[in-house]
Amino acid sequence: MWGLKFRCEGMYFVSFRKPVTTSLSLTYKLPPFTAIRGMIGNALGMPRDSFEIQNWFKIGMRVEGKIEIGKEMAKFLKMISRKSCYKCKDCGFEKISESKPKKCPNCGKENIVKVEKIIYERAFPSSPMHREFLIMPKYWIYLVGEERKVNKIYNALKNPERPLYLGTSDDLVDIEVFEPVKVKEVEENEINSILDGIYENCILEKLPYKFIPVKDRKGKLKEVYSEYKLVSIPRKFPYLSENPIKVWDFGDEFIRVF
Repeated sequence: MWGLKFRCEGMYFVSFRKPVTTSLSLTYKLPPFTAIRGMIGNALGMPRDSFEIQNWFKIGMRVEGKIEIGKEMAKFLKMISRKSCYKCKDCGFEKISESKPKKCPNCGKENIVKVEKIIYERAFPSSPMHREFLIMPKYWIYLVGEERKVNKIYNALKNPERPLYLGTSDDLVDIEVFEPVKVKEVEENEINSILDGIYENCILEKLPYKFIPVKDRKGKLKEVYSEYKLVSIPRKFPYLSENPIKVWDFGDEFIRVF
């Protein structure tokens, strides 16, 4: 197997929003695995809904320096409409509503069906809320995969098809890429990366790991689910484990990838 490492530095502020609340905009302390794959896919020039590279490689991470989190007030515009269009099959009357009406307001019959229709609203609710962001974070990213694919990613990161960012499209990153090396799996107590699972003296974070696409009978993308992974972020590196852990030897670093 071959390994590739590169250093990412947020040029200003970076935010990896947690989708767990609508009253606050919290951030993960690390880039989600999905965001890293998305950045690499962006460098390769892949389309947005491409899930091809999810099985190309495994990922390891290390934080450089201290994680600094700031807060600001931001105004969020809620663009998602909860209303749907319902149509009477008898008279053709249409009604925009949040729930299905029992009877047609026009003819009084109960033959009501939901129809696919874009709902345009004149005004959208908005509200100010606290938004967390990371201040110029720095990360080391490690990839382990087949030689051909690792070399392809290396060349793409050196000469990306599109501007590279992590988080939102405004969060540009500066990347330093190192040449691919041959790596081997070993067992060690001294770990230079984050760990999967729960370990002592670590910060726990549940990160989006991969997307699971669901297609309809015609093969079209219907919806996408997220798979999460619990990781432990050591407060300092290297992390000393009581028992040996399977890691990948990158020469001067032992990295846990998943």
